[in-house]
Amino acid sequence: IWIDELDMPNRPEVESTWTDREVWVDPLPDETELTDWLDAFGEVEEVARLPAGKDAASSEKGYIRFKKHGAAKECVNTRAGSWSESERAMALQVNSRKQCVKTYPESIVSAFLGKRGEDINKLRKEAGVWKLAVKGKDMAPDPSEKGKGKGGGGGDENESLSQRLHFYAEGPEESIERLKPLLEARLAEIHESIKKTIEDLGEEWRKMQKRQDRKVRRMEKGEPAGWRAKRRWEFADQEGQRKNPNISDETLRLIRERAQARKNEDKDLFLHLNNLVKRSARRDRD
Repeated sequence: IWIDELDMPNRPEVESTWTDREVWVDPLPDETELTDWLDAFGEVEEVARLPAGKDAASSEKGYIRFKKHGAAKECVNTRAGSWSESERAMALQVNSRKQCVKTYPESIVSAFLGKRGEDINKLRKEAGVWKLAVKGKDMAPDPSEKGKGKGGGGGDENESLSQRLHFYAEGPEESIERLKPLLEARLAEIHESIKKTIEDLGEEWRKMQKRQDRKVRRMEKGEPAGWRAKRRWEFADQEGQRKNPNISDETLRLIRERAQARKNEDKDLFLHLNNLVKRSARRDRD
């Protein structure tokens, strides 16, 4: 069960961020019409169609990841799709959070799992299934399923789909049918908690998002993202502005070259010249 298949009446109404590029489409046009349909919005990076289940309708929905946020936003604005809840939930996972601006301040994955897996185990017992796991990108695979092809393995398309947040269950058919309403009820509680947290944080949450935004944009440009690296990057201007009557022509030349490297966003050259400036400045002082 993919998270975007669940009903979400309490889903927080939040602004999308520029790193949101994935939409959930239901119904998804068939392969013969899909290319022309997508051309109306923009370039696509990936299409992950749900596999056909007991009814053919199950393969008429899936995820589309666009190359640019604007194309995804246009798709959502025309009501052809909705923002991927999977993408928003996975944004807080270990590797993903380094590459995107978080839409939610709380982890949906952690909320489903609970402390030491207590909450997901409670859901398993309530539904009566033998096994229940939360799966997706950057989440540890179940050792018991290696090499068995479970959970969407066996092909590039299924591998792509398995990166999205989903629930894998084993059990009697009647128990599986009970599971989806239980997942929906738990997701509604999680969404209410997220809305309350956003409300409680207020302006502070918007400031946190702006800090994330600046960090991701620096990473996109290849600039240092951490505060220490940022201070090193800005050291040139601070040092160059100091008045030093003993500064040599060589040091002044290096400072000018370093300033040009920063303007050109050439990080490697900048750092190299920065080291040369510091050595030259030390010689001037001596």
